Parts: sequence; structure tokens; C-alpha cells
Amino acid sequence: MFDQSVAYLAQADTFAVIEFLDQQEDRLKVAGTYDELVRHLYWKEKNVPDMVALARAGIQYGLNAGTAVADEDVELALQLRSKAKTIAYNLASYTWRGWDEPGISLDETNQQFGLEAAHTNLRLALELDKGDMRISRAHWMVGAQLLAAGDMPRARESFQLASIYGARAQEETDELLARGYVLLVELLQDSENASLQQAMAQVKRQLAQVEHGQMFVDQLETAWQVFNMPSTIGLASSL
Repeated sequence: MFDQSVAYLAQADTFAVIEFLDQQEDRLKVAGTYDELVRHLYWKEKNVPDMVALARAGIQYGLNAGTAVADEDVELALQLRSKAKTIAYNLASYTWRGWDEPGISLDETNQQFGLEAAHTNLRLALELDKGDMRISRAHWMVGAQLLAAGDMPRARESFQLASIYGARAQEETDELLARGYVLLVELLQDSENASLQQAMAQVKRQLAQVEHGQMFVDQLETAWQVFNMPSTIGLASSL
């Protein structure tokens, strides 16, 4: 089903793919194909417009199909809605400019879709009772998109919630990373604050001690460079 969908994309358009997938009987396989296509279009094709179109179609498919089978197969309904949640998270992540991903170009509309997807992912994480770790990451994703939108107060609040849920889940990395983003938001508004700089340096030292920690330190530094004002970009290396 995935290979056929990729062929349709090459020969026609996203609507042809959606029409083809809507005609298939295995609902869970269809939802999984949407998930595969979104990842493929982002990582392999670097095709943001088609990725966004199929991600939104896939989210809607998972939600609608989940509702359609809820009375006859509760487990399948949950799986379909969970797949919609996964696609929503990926859409939010793939439209966040804070990654500074090579080859990816995002416009304001892409980012608006990303913010909506982040909220959808959080709603489904709560609705499906996905647990503290996934709720933490859902709050982080909302915070990341709000940061990109320039809504600093709400971004900070979301990152704080991500840190709280990370602590509840006993996931040190998630807790520390979210705390780092709280400080990032604060530093973006007060870059000369020495106490904030020291707090960020401490978080980075702690992150560097966990598994794959340097990757998360690098992530914070990249986000700083992306969102900081040009006049203070040099501060990134000292944080």
C-alpha cells in the first residue's frame, strides 16, 4: 500500500493518494501508510507541502475511522486514534523551525498547521490516557510551536508543564530538557541576565551526563540560534 501510494504521488497528486487510501478496507494499515508517507516525504523527499497535506489527511482519517468502528471494536478505535496522535505529533515536529533541519523550508502557514497539530497531539495524549511521559512531550511540542509563534508567556507555561510531567514520569532527560526550554524562553526576553545564564549552563551540564545528552544540549543551542535576535546570537556559545 505504501509503494502504491508513493507511485501515485509521483504520477499524480496528494488528492489521488487520499482517494486511493480511502478505498482500502484495512483501516489500520491505511492509517499506518499515512504515517509512513509523512515520514518519507519529510526525511527522504524534503517535500513539506505534500507532507503537510497527507499528515492532515492522515490525522482526519484516523480520527474518523476510529469513531466509525468504536461501537464494534474498541481496541481498533483506540489504535486508529493513537495513530492519528502519532501523525499529529510528527506534523507538529516537522513544521517546527527550531530544528533548523537542512533542506527544510517552512512558511507561516506550515507553522500554523504545526501549532494546531501540537494541540491535537496534546488533546489525544490526554484523551487516550497515554501517560505522563507522552503528556510531557505533548506539552513540550505545544511549547515549541508557541515559541516559534512568538507567544512567549504561553510557551513558557507549556514548557513548565512538560517539566512537571517529565518529573512525574521519572524521565530525567525530559524534565531537564523542558527546564532548559523554560530558561531559553526567559533568556530570549532577558539575554543579559547572569542568573538565567548560570541556570542554563547548569541544565546543560546535567543534560550532558544523561544518555545521548549532548544531542539535547546541541538541540537547545540550535534553538537559541534560530530564535534569538541577530544582535545577540553570539551568546549561544556561552550559555
